[in-house]
Amino acid sequence: VFIKEHELYGGKRRFDPDYDMAESFRRLREGKNIQEHDLIMLKHERLEYELMNKKHMSYQEAHRLAEKKYNYQVYTPNKIAEKINLIALEKYFEGEITYEKLMSVRALDLSCGNGNLLLPFLESLILLSKDISGKYFYNPLWIKGCDINEEAVNLTKRKGEELLKKYSLKGSIDIENIDGLMLEGKKYNIVLGNPPYLGEKNNREVFQKIKNTSFG
Repeated sequence: VFIKEHELYGGKRRFDPDYDMAESFRRLREGKNIQEHDLIMLKHERLEYELMNKKHMSYQEAHRLAEKKYNYQVYTPNKIAEKINLIALEKYFEGEITYEKLMSVRALDLSCGNGNLLLPFLESLILLSKDISGKYFYNPLWIKGCDINEEAVNLTKRKGEELLKKYSLKGSIDIENIDGLMLEGKKYNIVLGNPPYLGEKNNREVFQKIKNTSFG
């Protein structure tokens, strides 16, 4: 991964540096705080290597097949998720925390992944419900999550159901296995999303142009 050169976009060279992968390898090497996606990354890289060296596939083809079986995704860190949720709630309520405003929350996460952004947001709403009314309640219209990863969707649904049970609540969690950009027909007053992390993903030429803009 770090030393050998491969036929990539733009010719034969080493993989571009990737912060998330470096952190995954660091945790695996140290044997501390190993995350689920670290192990997925390891399996992904192993399969990709075998397809390229034993099946003589191109990097692009091997990567596509490996990604189907072991989809290495890094989700928003919890500390950043907490800050995003806090800002979203402050911007929405603007100091006016009322029953009417709480019931009117319609939050959307276009790429909810494992729910580490959307579900803490939901829990904040549940906690506010008791502050306002004296008891916990849940409005199934509060949140909507979308993701193209079916496993992540199923995981988030289960975690959402567990969250409701924690507060002795019942209801369904609206998480759908679709491309969030294709969602139509509904309006939302809060849209949650992680910061625009910039990774080259071996497309150096494309991302170099973005880095030279104010966005990059």
